[in-house]
Amino acid sequence: MLTRFLYLDEQCLEDLLFVDYLARILKQLTAPLVLVHGSGGRAEQLLEAEGYVPRREKGVLVVQSAREQMLIERGIRETNQRLVAELSERLVPAVGIQGTDRGLLRRECDGTLKVGRVDWLRTLLAQGIWPVLSTLAREHAQAVEVNPAEMLSALAKAWPLDAAQVLLLADPKTHQPAAADVAHHLLQEGIPLWVGPLEALRKLH
Repeated sequence: MLTRFLYLDEQCLEDLLFVDYLARILKQLTAPLVLVHGSGGRAEQLLEAEGYVPRREKGVLVVQSAREQMLIERGIRETNQRLVAELSERLVPAVGIQGTDRGLLRRECDGTLKVGRVDWLRTLLAQGIWPVLSTLAREHAQAVEVNPAEMLSALAKAWPLDAAQVLLLADPKTHQPAAADVAHHLLQEGIPLWVGPLEALRKLH
C-alpha cells in the first residue's frame, strides 16, 4: 500500500481558512495521509515577543541560544496541537506526533538524519488515523528543528522502493510547488513526487 506524505508549508499554516478546506478534502479521500509541518509563524511570534529577530537558513530557524531553541520547539509543538485540534473539530481523526516520538527521527553525530522504526506509524494509517507530524528530531538530548525537505526525503527512503510518495501543494497563481526548495531537493534525491492543488487530492488512488 502506498504511503503518502502531504507537506503543509508556511503559507498553509498561516492561512486561517486553509484547515477548514483541508478537512473537507481529507474526508473525501479513501486512505489517510501523513501530514507534515514545520515551525510556521508561531515559532517566529514567540521569538519576536522576546526581542529576537527570526532568520531562516535552509528551511529552518537559526538558533543562537538555548532560549531560542526552547521557543522554537514550543512553537512547533503548539502548531502541531493547533492543527490536530482544528482537524479533530472537523471530524478528521488526527493524532499529533513529534519527530522525536518513539525514536522516529534522530540527528547522528555526523549530521545524518536517521529514521527509526516506522511500523507504528503504518499501524496508525491502517487504522484510519491521520498522523500530523512535526519536523522536530532528536539530537543528543535536545529536540531540534530539521529541514522539511531532508525529513521528507529520509521518511520516504525508510519505506520500501516505490511504496512512499510526497505530495506538495501548488501555488494557485503559478501552478508551481509553493515549497519550491523542498520540491527541488526531493527531485534531486529521486523521491516520488506529486504536485497539484489541494482539491486534486481527491483524484489520487
